[in-house]
Amino acid sequence: MYETLKKKFYIQFYFTLIVGLIGIITLVVCAVGLFIDYGQTGKYLWLAIVISIILVVALIMWIKEIRLLILDMITIKKGAYKKITGTVIGIKEKEQGGDPPTTKYYPIIKDEVTGEEVKLDVMNTDVQRKVHKYCRYSFLYLPHTKLAVIAESFSYINTQNPNLD
Repeated sequence: MYETLKKKFYIQFYFTLIVGLIGIITLVVCAVGLFIDYGQTGKYLWLAIVISIILVVALIMWIKEIRLLILDMITIKKGAYKKITGTVIGIKEKEQGGDPPTTKYYPIIKDEVTGEEVKLDVMNTDVQRKVHKYCRYSFLYLPHTKLAVIAESFSYINTQNPNLD
């Protein structure tokens, strides 16, 4: 269970790192090339500015994501995984492109101790097909990225009139 979550985390970490670096380097090369071209021909200044703006926005988004991943890497190194036990009160699904297309599942758990609602990311685990609404589960997750795997599955709650309070 810990190893599954760790593996899922490192796959996401390296994917985000590599794809982000490739994208940012590509945008830098394009922007610099267009600014050089503008200096020589006086053309494409507007395109260089647009690409520079896209670069800044992409860089900020990438840094925010990498920051969360680094915080969770520290969590993994310390072995300070979070565990939540509660009822799945909803499942958000997000279709993603690709061939074949994939679906990302975000179960929303109502913690039975604190009453707090937490949305977790269970993509790329066997859990995503096993999580059912109004069922009680324990999830092991990382606090910053909310990457999660199932720790334990309990019984169903009445799905007709669930009493979650």
